[in-house]
Amino acid sequence: MSNDGSILHLMKKLVFFAVFTDSQIEYLSKLKNNILSCRAGERIVRQGDFDTSLIILIKGRVKIFKTERPQVILASLTPGTIFGEIAFLKHLPRTANVVAETDLIYLNLDCDSFDTMDPLIQNKFRSRFLDILIGRLDDLNRRYIRDAQISNQRCVTRRLVDRDGREVAASLDSEEERRKMMERRAEERRGGPDKRQMDRRQ
Repeated sequence: MSNDGSILHLMKKLVFFAVFTDSQIEYLSKLKNNILSCRAGERIVRQGDFDTSLIILIKGRVKIFKTERPQVILASLTPGTIFGEIAFLKHLPRTANVVAETDLIYLNLDCDSFDTMDPLIQNKFRSRFLDILIGRLDDLNRRYIRDAQISNQRCVTRRLVDRDGREVAASLDSEEERRKMMERRAEERRGGPDKRQMDRRQ
């Protein structure tokens, strides 16, 4: 593992610790039992476990996936990312697996370690938790709106009026189907005047 000085340097560069003072970051960097490391390929969180530790990546990258669909990577997290805060705050089992993609250094905080910290440091952690959770809710809201817009685009109901004034509702599943429908309608409209001219000649 890197020495205290290099860990302190890495932690000071992370946005997560921007609200902490230098002395507070130095204190966290010297928590020997909480600054951990592992090799690429090692699992640091196992889905279903009741480990309620909070983890903040200091160096390296991890991937997150579900046991039931291991081939689907839900996220790839980089330094400064925090995870495990739900299990930490709510004492719930882990909802996914976390495996190191590269060699890691990370801060691992359990409830006992957290409770022994200076209240000022605890409050800064809580403030950062709140910021992160609000940000994730905003992301979910944007995804919901985007998915709803895509869904509407894929299944558009257009009300078309034919030559006799009858309304026709067409549920169109793709841009190609809409294009073909509109071409047919345009051909029908072009055919109408020609037919009337032929009728007048007769």
